[in-house]
Amino acid sequence: MRLINILPLLILLLLGSCIDRFVPDTTRYDDMIFIECLVNNDTTTRSRLLISQSAPLYTYSEHSNAKPQKLSGAVAGIICNDGNEFPFDESAPGTYLTASDFIPEPGKSYKLFVLYDGNIFESNFEKMRVASPIDSITYKTVLDKRSEDGITVSGYRFFTSTHQDAAGISYYRWSMDATYLFSVPYTATHIWNGKETLPASNDSVKTCFFSKNITGIYVASTSGLAENRIINAPLHFESQYGEALSIRYSLHVKQLSISESAYRFWNDLSKLVDRAGGLYEIQPFSVRGNVFCTTESDVKVAGIFEVAGVTDTRIFADRPTDFKIIPFTCYQQYVGTRDYPWYRVPKGAFLTLDLYTLNYLISSADCYDCTLRGGYTTRPPFWEDH
Repeated sequence: MRLINILPLLILLLLGSCIDRFVPDTTRYDDMIFIECLVNNDTTTRSRLLISQSAPLYTYSEHSNAKPQKLSGAVAGIICNDGNEFPFDESAPGTYLTASDFIPEPGKSYKLFVLYDGNIFESNFEKMRVASPIDSITYKTVLDKRSEDGITVSGYRFFTSTHQDAAGISYYRWSMDATYLFSVPYTATHIWNGKETLPASNDSVKTCFFSKNITGIYVASTSGLAENRIINAPLHFESQYGEALSIRYSLHVKQLSISESAYRFWNDLSKLVDRAGGLYEIQPFSVRGNVFCTTESDVKVAGIFEVAGVTDTRIFADRPTDFKIIPFTCYQQYVGTRDYPWYRVPKGAFLTLDLYTLNYLISSADCYDCTLRGGYTTRPPFWEDH
């Protein structure tokens, strides 16, 4: 495919995981443009690019006062060192995708171009690296510090090991998503139709699957190691709180073999967002990455263009036996009382008949219906039972 007319491009791709971090109100981004783009050989996804202004998407959360402005109207693309060009199309404000048939080839080099608001942003050529195998994904019970006052929680910490047969230093980044099976606590015996109770069951919505992306920055390198091998690099921690570990849990890990410049970007950014008070000590403008404005030296830009070989694997974990699961709290109360008269019962509400008192109990709808917690009942094709 040829990039039509102009091949400059943009980006600010938010790679598969947004990162919820604390951003002080005093942090000023002014008119800085943030760009992030990941190109890899994963045939199940399209290469994505995002551009924002005023705040980086990777620091944004619903609790942040710094809201990124997603930038539309950029012309963006990728050029290969063999002369082929691959354009991005805007799929949503600030989000750009390549055509589905674009897969980078190991050994070739690629460069990002973005044309936005009369300026050109581009990266250096980045070589597509051969993906390293994931040797293992393991997990163990750990205590994880949750606050500065020393409060800890139990949970599973996952680890990964990998190696590269070729000589030299290897650089890695990991992204993850999780799927788990969970159940709501109450079994319905009846349903309220607005006038009377009728026999009913909530069996079809009592147990669900739930999928989520894992946030965070996970990187490592073999620099300074005796072998070109990573052993038990720490990954995601899943805590005892909530339903994630209540029945069966699956972590899907993608391993990206990245360049040294990409590693430095994510490693520096990790220090910035994880260090206590770090955003006061290290301003985000110092984490610039490998994307630059080539037309105006005064234009502020921070971004990263990654060309990575990717491998992936999945691990399953059953409910732990060495620590307790603390699920979301559900309460039941009797219906037909002064506190909860029948006229307050929503039409279609599930009820449980108490066989000892022959009175009905009710709870919030999502304590009877797992789909109301974001779950789904269709079994994923990759799911494996115990």
